[in-house]
Amino acid sequence: MDQDETPLFPDDPYLDERLLRLTIALFALGSTLVYVRVLGTLAMYPSVGLTLRIVFDMVFEALPILIVMVALMIGFGVAYTATLPRLSTSPHIWERPFWIPLWQMLGGGDIHALYDELSLDQQTVIPLLFIAWQFISTVLLINLLIARCARPAPTDPFPISQACICNSGEPSRSLDEQV
Repeated sequence: MDQDETPLFPDDPYLDERLLRLTIALFALGSTLVYVRVLGTLAMYPSVGLTLRIVFDMVFEALPILIVMVALMIGFGVAYTATLPRLSTSPHIWERPFWIPLWQMLGGGDIHALYDELSLDQQTVIPLLFIAWQFISTVLLINLLIARCARPAPTDPFPISQACICNSGEPSRSLDEQV
């Protein structure tokens, strides 16, 4: 705990700040899982179920590209860590040079902030790494992902009319047909 921070519970020695932070983290994880379960419940509606199926198919189609992207991100992260060793010991783990490629892909890459940490010989290496990763991630990998997901899908083996099949193997009837 920093000197400037006052404890959250100064009068009660049994309440620990670490326990509170752990409880908050578990609450965040639990609430996320609840809403994932809500998506599963909403999948019983044909339009939502079809949309979720399309999203899962897109994620499945993107897995090979994501594997290549992660491998390249690790390589560029190690390169940034090797060229910026002083920043590698930052107390904030997400500010370390290893994560620069991730922040670049999310639009947060700031080359001007890195120039304060660079020596004269690094002032040519880091910008070249920065430009190379930016080109690979935005132009090549994103366009490859778009091209892979935009190709025409094969004929659907499960048309929408057969989305709800009973245990007997026959399509369920609509409310109009049941009356």
